[in-house]
Amino acid sequence: MNRMEEYRSLQAELERPPAQLEGTVRRAQARQRREARRRRAWWTSCGTAAAAFALFVVLVNVSSPFAAACESIPILKDLAAAVSFSHSLSSAVDHGYVQSIGQSRSIGGVTVDLDYMMLDGGQAVFFGRVTAPEGVEHCQLVPEIRDASGNELLGYALMSSTVTPGTLSTLFTIAITPEEFAFPEVLDITCAVELRWAQEGNAPAPAHTAHGQEDDPHSPKPDATVEFELYVDDWLLQQGRSIPVEQWFEVDGNRFYIASLELYPTFAKFELAADGNNRETLQTLDYYLEDERGNRYERGSASGLLAMGDSYWFESPYFQQPEHLTLHITSASWMEKGRERARIDLETGQALTPLPEGILPTVGRENSSIAVGLTAPLGRDSTENHHAHYQLFGGHYYAPDGTAFEITRLSSYSGVPVWDEAYEQREALYDTHFTQTICLEDWAWDTVEIELYFSRRAEYPQPLSLRLF
Repeated sequence: MNRMEEYRSLQAELERPPAQLEGTVRRAQARQRREARRRRAWWTSCGTAAAAFALFVVLVNVSSPFAAACESIPILKDLAAAVSFSHSLSSAVDHGYVQSIGQSRSIGGVTVDLDYMMLDGGQAVFFGRVTAPEGVEHCQLVPEIRDASGNELLGYALMSSTVTPGTLSTLFTIAITPEEFAFPEVLDITCAVELRWAQEGNAPAPAHTAHGQEDDPHSPKPDATVEFELYVDDWLLQQGRSIPVEQWFEVDGNRFYIASLELYPTFAKFELAADGNNRETLQTLDYYLEDERGNRYERGSASGLLAMGDSYWFESPYFQQPEHLTLHITSASWMEKGRERARIDLETGQALTPLPEGILPTVGRENSSIAVGLTAPLGRDSTENHHAHYQLFGGHYYAPDGTAFEITRLSSYSGVPVWDEAYEQREALYDTHFTQTICLEDWAWDTVEIELYFSRRAEYPQPLSLRLF
């Protein structure tokens, strides 16, 4: 049975389909015949509903009458909402770029439905829903992936966010380094499910875990663990193209080179090669791209990932096929060579070497622990209901004798710490500042040297623009 036959079977099961669908469905059937593609045999086992929903996702995005008719079918409405948050994903499903999974696992009152996967040469995005016991306010999946033989895979990072129980959502994303990672034919996914009950307060923070990172002993234990096995559609992995750029450009006296743009169905990226004579290292870059029709492609991807190494990600114009793209840079953070570290006096709480402009040190003690913090202005994207934090610390801190310690855990919260002597006078900073802290355990010295993530941040009210092609 092919996908069209599966769709007709599902249609027959709907006793009273909305009248508005009749003409649209006929057009969709014709389109489906024209655009029939090779699919693995396992598609059939996913069932008629899963196969037809892939078609329905396309119709919801390209046909207003169909979308209106689907308002009376709750599951289709949920599916349309699940892909609407991202330009790249919405555009991809408009063109039928989705692999149905249709698997469900239950244990201990928790059910995880893994419904859809969208993947290409740089990432895989998984959609589904979590059903949890009454009283659970948020859920989070922390996945681990292996091949069918149980072998570990290298060259990827996992990202997941909290989801609302029962809602079709993006459960997690795998971001890969194509030079190091190869999708196996069969992917084994083990998902640890963490639940946050309403009476426990705030939901857990989003997880961004690089493969190979040691488990944090302070991390919460999973409330359930489920396993999935799924085949990877090779056709999806073959999509993508490269557009040559081959241009040098300058920002704040620092020179960079872009060789090409890599465009994939679910995301796009470019790599910046820095001139070895630059006086500063680029740490972060805020930007967007714009085509000749005025369409904007914002930085980042559906997973929330902004960059990997020297690769900078943005929403994909893969299906729009623009004739021209212009890069607009709106802000950046820089590390001046020689200012990578700062020394903090743990007795006075003062910085003994310069900190970046606008950043204040804080020090607090509790038993044998010392919390060292940095307080900084909120990011410019902050609103009344959303406080934008950004990275302040580098990856290590150092004892006076030069011993290096890796920062494996840090906290970030809006406002200033309660142990600050001037807390009452600076309480208003809650709406304008945030604080990040690291914890020193059994620290035997009265100073610590911390790595900084940047030495200055620059805003460009008039964006710096570069025509790429």
